Amino acid sequence: MNKITCIIPAYNEAARIGWVIRLATSYPLIDEVIVVDDGSSDNTAEIARSFPQARVITLSENGGKTRAVRTAILASESEYIMLLDADLGWITEEHLTQLIAPILEGTADVTMSLRGNAAYICLFLGFEYISWDRIFPRGCLSPALLEKMLTLPRFGLEVFLNDIFIQSRFRIGSVFWNDVLNVGKIDKSSFWTGVWSQAKMVVDIFRTVGVLSTISQNISMMRLLVSRPTDAWKKHSKH
Repeated sequence: MNKITCIIPAYNEAARIGWVIRLATSYPLIDEVIVVDDGSSDNTAEIARSFPQARVITLSENGGKTRAVRTAILASESEYIMLLDADLGWITEEHLTQLIAPILEGTADVTMSLRGNAAYICLFLGFEYISWDRIFPRGCLSPALLEKMLTLPRFGLEVFLNDIFIQSRFRIGSVFWNDVLNVGKIDKSSFWTGVWSQAKMVVDIFRTVGVLSTISQNISMMRLLVSRPTDAWKKHSKH
């Protein structure tokens, strides 16, 4: 069976990360869990270390998700990488199974989640191109691409990976996680701090692939979809 490493980058997620680590470390199809504490000022690292099954890497300074994930990838030897956000609410073993099953069954090369609180247009399309929770082959990241990750903006990893998926012609499976929600940036801080963080994320995406390329990336990835929920917007509207 193909080995899977689950990477959980975290910055000041002490209030939320325990549930995600507990789930990942107890899930039988995940072979390794690496938590990267990205220079947190709270006790995120201490909570992560309370789970002996998890490998915890602590970075002295906050460098952003991209560098945190790169650090964990270099420390991993599994065939597949699973990325999970540290702030996922209501995620269960069933959701992980939905994400992993297409990979193990050989029906998809990459799987990406579609969360219940995704933008309405994503729910309507049945696909979220900047979904963080995803599984992909570690082998698609050559040493040169791993080196290039050091030049990416803090929030440029998702679209960077998307370009690799497109160039590799990977079959992409979109998995609907109707009950899974993440905590928005505005909810983690003050309103204006959250808005500013959200704006910086959008700018980083455009810095990584450009505005027009973002549109073409969406179209290209939609063409590579081998499965997607066609009625996510209907199911979501019931909650």
